[in-house]
Amino acid sequence: MLETTRAKLRERGIEVGMLELEVKGIPKILGAHGLRFEDLGLEGCTIFYRRRAEDMPLVEVPEQATPEREAKVRKARERLLGKAMEKYRFRFEPLCMPDGLLVEGGRLVGLRFRRTRMEKGRPVPTDDTFERRGTYVISSIGSIPERISGIPMKGELFDFVDWDLGRLDAYPTVFATGNVATGKGNIVASRKHAKHVSEAMIEAFLGLGEDGHAGEEELAEDAAEAARETAARLTAQIVVQPRIRPEALESIRARVRERQRTVGYPGDYARWIEQVTPRDLE
Repeated sequence: MLETTRAKLRERGIEVGMLELEVKGIPKILGAHGLRFEDLGLEGCTIFYRRRAEDMPLVEVPEQATPEREAKVRKARERLLGKAMEKYRFRFEPLCMPDGLLVEGGRLVGLRFRRTRMEKGRPVPTDDTFERRGTYVISSIGSIPERISGIPMKGELFDFVDWDLGRLDAYPTVFATGNVATGKGNIVASRKHAKHVSEAMIEAFLGLGEDGHAGEEELAEDAAEAARETAARLTAQIVVQPRIRPEALESIRARVRERQRTVGYPGDYARWIEQVTPRDLE
């Protein structure tokens, strides 16, 4: 919305900086030039969201929140979304997910969507579909995992047996963190979930649960003993695990190298970050 608005203003000889437009909002900037949004000839963007407005992680629900507190947070999410829609002039379509592409003459002209419903905090696809056409389709930050051979799926998500720790039934020693388990496309939520999983691992594998009242020396010895026992168990499991076939290992390494080439990774992480960091927010 910011870029298309700036482009339309530029056609009228009006230059507005990106940050100024973002801070002040589209209606206020247009008003200062005697314009309305309708004067620009823009249809505006629409956010299609699998969940409801109250489910958008615009405000995090505090841990151990009461039902009353959680209800207030959900109301705050709806208010924030409403204010953002007014400030940036986009629309919002809840409870729907992409279901297919609309292609004409070899070009993408829109998407087919499938309606969803919320069950136990998660969106569930229904049989109802609809189409929307548009000039541009912009995908959201990845909250839906790509399919990986050997990883079971349930709909568009990994089939976790434990969503809290991101555990797969076939891989009991693998734990998933972040977007793939939380479904939330933001860094704060991913970091919080990663910390939660890490702490659970420390407590489970080192025996450092919240019920310990030992002093530092005793605690260290308890941890060392628990670590030795855990190491012995893990060693026993590793011994009986089948070795990775050389061709499978080489296939994994080849995929990594191909992905690095695709994103232009030069082999030096610091240099790559320097290379891809935006220089001009304008």
